[in-house]
Amino acid sequence: DKIFFKHSGPLSLADIAAELSIELDNQYKRTQIQSVSSISDAVSGDICFYDNSSFGSKYNLEKISKCKASACIISEKFADHLPDNVIPLISSNPYLDYARVAGMLYSECLDQSDELISKDAEIDINFFTLDEIHKFVY
Repeated sequence: DKIFFKHSGPLSLADIAAELSIELDNQYKRTQIQSVSSISDAVSGDICFYDNSSFGSKYNLEKISKCKASACIISEKFADHLPDNVIPLISSNPYLDYARVAGMLYSECLDQSDELISKDAEIDINFFTLDEIHKFVY
């Protein structure tokens, strides 16, 4: 989230592929990645991921085929469903590799502690304690 983390991008696909130990065709190495995104919301300049056999329904395969990201971290079995203009980064663990890329692009936590809670903030006397919440839930 850009509110909490400093953006460290853009990154080249060459740098991303090297960090993930993923092979990448030379023609894609200079492609610049600005941000991470979901496969549904991704646009040019984004990298997304897809890999979950339980999501392998026809509906989700259609999502893959409509992807607009520059690159997608994806398992080999789903890569053929990507549009020709999306660069596949074949991974044995796309979810983990996506998290690693997110960490590369948003590596530094912004210290906003002084901005998030006012020095004049008070907790309402009617505020529930954790024990009270557990009583309601359980």
